[in-house]
Amino acid sequence: MTSSKSRVLIAEDFKQLTFKDEKTGVTLRYNLFVPKDYDASKRYPLVLFMHDASGANQVDNYTLLQGNGATVWASPRDQAKHPCFVLAPQFDEIVVDDSFRVSASAETTIDLLDAIKSQYSIDADRVYTTGQSMGCMLSYLLMSTHPDEFAAGMLVAGQWDPKVIAPMAKKPLWLVSCTGDAKSSTGAATAQKLWSSLGAKTNSASWPLDTTEVARAQEIEALRRQPVTIRYSHLRGGWHFDTWRVAYSFRAVRDWLFC
Repeated sequence: MTSSKSRVLIAEDFKQLTFKDEKTGVTLRYNLFVPKDYDASKRYPLVLFMHDASGANQVDNYTLLQGNGATVWASPRDQAKHPCFVLAPQFDEIVVDDSFRVSASAETTIDLLDAIKSQYSIDADRVYTTGQSMGCMLSYLLMSTHPDEFAAGMLVAGQWDPKVIAPMAKKPLWLVSCTGDAKSSTGAATAQKLWSSLGAKTNSASWPLDTTEVARAQEIEALRRQPVTIRYSHLRGGWHFDTWRVAYSFRAVRDWLFC
């Protein structure tokens, strides 16, 4: 037998919607996961996931299909432990780049987030951001310019202008990069040094890119036990794209984000 069709079942649980931002004039496509048995009398966390540059100007649900950075938070396992909304914009252009240029879609993302918070019963104190590459840089930017919007961040394979990221020193953060990715590795080290100088407690660990699930759980637990607020996992081997191939499979790091 030959398979002629495949499906990503969790991706089918997301709604594809459009947001017209009257402030910026930008129309932003987005994917939204609403928890099963949503109860408006309860307040829910929200995870904002933002894709990398290769996802720009793709079909509406591309960010749900290129990897598991968005869908993993909506998986049965994660929803059973942490029922939450998942918001995954589908950007039409490169929103931020390595030269620290920023498009209007960055501010539109904040306006979209605020619109979702007003439409659903979202706990404003439990909004989390994550993203890979461009999405990671955008997380850096938004946490720096709108620190009150986010409780914590998981930052995968990205970096940002050290001149503006000081407000992040007060936030719980978990950074992940590969040794073969010089830009994000250097950026993470520079950021940690800056945040430490501002009084943040930080720590880092070097892990193999690929290992067993048991060994990875032990590595994560060892770093989680450290009395710090900012953690950095530096993966030995691999390069830029390898980082998010494995990073979103770190179950205990995903659990940490909600702590």
